[in-house]
Amino acid sequence: MSLNKYLLRSAAISAICFSTAAAAFAQVEITDTRTTGVATSSANDGAADDVTVTSTGVIENTTGAAVTLDSDNDVTVAGAVNIEDADDTTGILVEGGNTGSVVLTGDITILETAEDSDTDGDAIFDGPFANGGGRTGILITGASPFTGDITAAAGSRIQIEGNDSAGIRLANMSTLNGNLTSLGSMELRGDNVVGVDVAGNVVGDVTIGGAIRTGGEGASAVRVDGDVDGRVSLTGAIASSGYRFSARQFRTLRELFDGEDTLEGGNAVRVGGDVSNGVIFESTRNDDGVVTARPSVTQGGIAAAVLIAGDGTPIVIGMLADITDPTDENFEERLQYSFVNEGSILSSGVLDDHSATALQFQNVQLTNGFSNSGQISAETFRSGVPTNAADNVAGNIAPATAIRFSSGANIGQFDNTGTIRSSASEATDVVYQDRDNPLDPNDVFATGVLIESGASVTEINNGGTIAATLSGRSGSAYALVDQSGSLAAINNEGIIFATGSTSDSTALSSDAAPVFTLVAIDVSA
Repeated sequence: MSLNKYLLRSAAISAICFSTAAAAFAQVEITDTRTTGVATSSANDGAADDVTVTSTGVIENTTGAAVTLDSDNDVTVAGAVNIEDADDTTGILVEGGNTGSVVLTGDITILETAEDSDTDGDAIFDGPFANGGGRTGILITGASPFTGDITAAAGSRIQIEGNDSAGIRLANMSTLNGNLTSLGSMELRGDNVVGVDVAGNVVGDVTIGGAIRTGGEGASAVRVDGDVDGRVSLTGAIASSGYRFSARQFRTLRELFDGEDTLEGGNAVRVGGDVSNGVIFESTRNDDGVVTARPSVTQGGIAAAVLIAGDGTPIVIGMLADITDPTDENFEERLQYSFVNEGSILSSGVLDDHSATALQFQNVQLTNGFSNSGQISAETFRSGVPTNAADNVAGNIAPATAIRFSSGANIGQFDNTGTIRSSASEATDVVYQDRDNPLDPNDVFATGVLIESGASVTEINNGGTIAATLSGRSGSAYALVDQSGSLAAINNEGIIFATGSTSDSTALSSDAAPVFTLVAIDVSA
């Protein structure tokens, strides 16, 4: 199991002593604006006490942590923590070896002073995503476990600009004995930022909802590299990219991009530790069981949008819910898997000649298989000349792969009732820029489900759609490919297809037909 090596350097924190009428209620309330941090161990005239920053309270510190939980007490922030242009700072610092809880219902904002950085006058921001670094919204650290729940509630907000920063971070080698829940909004900019970074171990559940957006080289929205003795559930909207523009732009704007505009991000979501009770991208349901909202992951760049992978040592993902009595009216068949997707996972190459992978499994054992009832899709665009051939997989330029089962992935049974689709297209705004002299055809590649050599998927049950589509003049599309020889059965009651169409909208029936290789199922291995 790989563990994240980032450890933020915590600055020394000056204790603040003040009296308050709230002491009678066994808590210290901050109702005004303060410029120094507060620690629970000395909050009440030098004595330990709970700390509450009320809706009118604001802490504007410039060093260390705004609030430190360093005793057996609780911290609630309903107001605001505002920090500007200060490195190695933290909104709420939680020290291990203590028992308590943290609840954020307000805002933590750690930003940099805005600068006018359009030096070349092309209306595109120049320079890095951020300059400073080491900034964290909520940090749990220490060699001894912290016992209690950490909660960023719905309606809370964390905004951070800074390299190597995080919204919520459980530090490497630290342990949380409790549940980690993030349901608010979160936005981070900078190299190697992470929205929710679980580098240590959690004895409890990890639940991530709300909206998380991250941008910068190596940026990720969610990383779970520690072991979780519980369930990992993702219910919100996640978006991440290293590019200046995470959505594809027209050729005239793409031509203005500098190298700093096309840096690669990390995985939007990565799980690299053991998870005892499974991983689920979970829909929200009302009391009658009707789905009212679905989670989403959107990735711009060549890194897989969702990566489930051990780093050298295989990880194990357990089952979401034990099978007890299938005749029980509360029995949920949808949870009888180790990995479940009920939402949307989308990866886009965004730029010309960049590959895209939506979901990848590697060096992982799923004890009870994988179910997809949502949408998993990848898209790429082929212009003719690769930006960086080394960034593309399988020896092809800009392949689109919806699901990759890579070496060391021991999946077992895969059930699909949703939609799995990969699409690869020629970049028509480049290829046909001069309609009278279009560029020569370049191969486009799309694969719906790829089982690579060294992976193991024994059975596929498809009641939905598995598709690979092309738009170009030459290329290959495979809906389902088994290169491992492990696949023993395919039970299909849905649709499995590969298709292609010309990218030339003005082509006549007398023009040369596209040269495609279209294969629905390839089990030649």
